[in-house]
Amino acid sequence: VDAFGTRIHVAEVGEGPIVLFVHGFPESWYSWRNQLPVVAEAGWRAVAIDVRGYGSSESPGDIDAYRLVHLAGDCVGVVEALGETSAVIVGHDWGSPIASAAARLRSDVFTAVGLLSVTYDPRNEHRPSEVFRAMGGEDEFYIEYFQEPGRAEAEIAEDPARWLEGFYFSASGDNPPPAEGEKSMGLVAPGGRLADHMRFPDGPVDWMSADDLAFYVDEFARAGFTGGLNRYRCVDLDWEDFRA
Repeated sequence: VDAFGTRIHVAEVGEGPIVLFVHGFPESWYSWRNQLPVVAEAGWRAVAIDVRGYGSSESPGDIDAYRLVHLAGDCVGVVEALGETSAVIVGHDWGSPIASAAARLRSDVFTAVGLLSVTYDPRNEHRPSEVFRAMGGEDEFYIEYFQEPGRAEAEIAEDPARWLEGFYFSASGDNPPPAEGEKSMGLVAPGGRLADHMRFPDGPVDWMSADDLAFYVDEFARAGFTGGLNRYRCVDLDWEDFRA
């Protein structure tokens, strides 16, 4: 659909009031594949988007095109493009701040909000990049690692399928906590890579089949990872945007 001039891909099923699902990193509308039919059966029009920069949605080249205010605007534009004036919005991971921003900026459109994995975090006086730098200590917190354009992209490009598998499993509930003295995936040693502390499943997992993983790999082969990573590169811009 055309969301105020930005092409946003949607997957939808059902009829009724809209529930708009917004995914996180590194994901896709496909992350909601199990929820869409269930919500539709409950009497809703279940709609999942590819966030800009992902899948079949438009991927602007400028980093600041991925600020929360723009991504929230995409959500409003999708609702209007689908012929409605209001919706419930549900976000996961980065989708949660997008959903929060959309509801905060346009409470007339988004009448209820659901946040998964990431809670609402109101703006405070601390610049995000400085907070993330402090969180890493002698290492780099993964969000700081993502800041330099091209750096994470180069790591991922070596083996995107393996990187995605490790990222998904390491961030999952199936991954046990780090042992004493062991670093988590979220910390990158000087000169290291995010994948250095990834863990991988010993066998099949019940929440992601080989076909599911292949779908994500194909999506990122088409769209690349830069759009998703640019969301991380806007954290200070978001902080400035929400100063008021």
